[in-house]
Amino acid sequence: MSKIKENYFWAWLYNGIAIPAAFFGLLHPIIGAFAMAMSSINVILNSLRLRRIRI
Repeated sequence: MSKIKENYFWAWLYNGIAIPAAFFGLLHPIIGAFAMAMSSINVILNSLRLRRIRI
């Protein structure tokens, strides 16, 4: 459950700050797109880490 919360946190952080900043011209749109891609990659990598945990 903690990894799910961590994934939400990072997705909201990247997408909640960088994408609107790019929309309003405070950030280059390429950087906003990069932030969205990094958010997706981070969620995928965190999810893959769950497969390695043995309970």
